[in-house]
Amino acid sequence: MEKNTFQGRVVDDWGEPLEGAHVYFPKLTFNGVPLGTTTNANGDFSISNDIIQSNTSVEISYTGKEILKDTVANLNYKSIVLEMQYLPGYTGIYKKKPCWLCLLTVATVFAISVRQNQPQK
Repeated sequence: MEKNTFQGRVVDDWGEPLEGAHVYFPKLTFNGVPLGTTTNANGDFSISNDIIQSNTSVEISYTGKEILKDTVANLNYKSIVLEMQYLPGYTGIYKKKPCWLCLLTVATVFAISVRQNQPQK
């Protein structure tokens, strides 16, 4: 029997790849464990198995993102966007904090260069 392949790329709302997203088939198990994989650093995944069909249910999840439930036919060979999951009482969006040491270093270098370029009295 020929193996069927399910593959794609998982990205966030901004199109950034999600490394470590879980892609699995809840109804297909091997010794009680759902068949699945995780995405690589580029957000790519690929699963080959002879029991995967176009109407097979698939779930894709990532911490802090909505769980996507669909079928192989609708998601195969595509970029799959996982939307941010909004939690009750949470009003912000997580973003990386600025590097304060970096900002302080740039400000210091700038202040020194301005001071050195001032005319001598």
